[in-house]
Parts: sequence; C-alpha cells; structure tokens
Amino acid sequence: MSLARSRAAGAPPFLVLDMADDSRIDAAQGPRFAEVLRRAGVDAQHVRIAGAGHGPASPTALRDLGTRFLSYVARVLEEDT
Repeated sequence: MSLARSRAAGAPPFLVLDMADDSRIDAAQGPRFAEVLRRAGVDAQHVRIAGAGHGPASPTALRDLGTRFLSYVARVLEEDT
C-alpha cells in the first residue's frame, strides 16, 4: 500500500470494484485500497458486486456491475462540470 500513498496526491477519482465471491483476490484488499486512497485525499469509492467470482458472468452480476459503474461515472462527470 505504500505505492498508493506515495502516488495518490493529485490522483483523479477512483472506483475500486471487487466481486463478493472472488477466490483469487483477498476480500479485504478492495476496501483497504480505497481507504488508503481516501486518507491520501483521493475521491475513492469501493463497490463489491454480490454473486460474482473473479469475472462476473451472471446477468444479475453484470447488470449490477454496469449500473454501479455508470452511476459512478455520471457522478464524477457531474462534479467535474
């Protein structure tokens, strides 16, 4: 996490996505990374997609991922104008 701290100054808004049933990534990694970014002053949001493994394949998980991603982008673009 030291890289996140040292490179965060002036970073753009950051969306950290992870999947609830991912067997390859430690479940604590996403929220921890988002918190490090926030402490460094970065607008960081963590989103966990339910019912999805390392790559979401179900229609429900894909819809949730897409909806959350697009909502985040819309918010960031709105704040930027």
